[in-house]
Amino acid sequence: MNQASFINVDLELSSEKGLSIIAEELKDKIFLLQDEFDGLSYKLAFECSLTEQEPEPVIETLIGLLDSLSTQSKALVKSCSSKIMDIGYDSGEEGVLVNNIPCALLQRITEYEIDLNITVYPVDKDGK
Repeated sequence: MNQASFINVDLELSSEKGLSIIAEELKDKIFLLQDEFDGLSYKLAFECSLTEQEPEPVIETLIGLLDSLSTQSKALVKSCSSKIMDIGYDSGEEGVLVNNIPCALLQRITEYEIDLNITVYPVDKDGK
């Protein structure tokens, strides 16, 4: 039986302005999931998984990458209409999983006005 486990953290940005300059700055540092205009807004998403067993170091890495952006790109991030860090978990079939995100890290997240989502994926009974 699988244990519940941490998978990754996605950073998802939405804006009425193009976000490609952020993608360009980060493309060699993190996995780009999406950089497109959906007809209503520009969407930019990155995935960061590393080899960690919990989200704290991954979130620290993502915030560090945002901190490393140019002044123009930081301002663009802060102006986004939606900023989400989505923490993904595999539900597993047994066990309890507890992860802590320290207050100091939460404070760094709020400096960018980023919302946190928690997504728990069901067990894939077919092994897919």
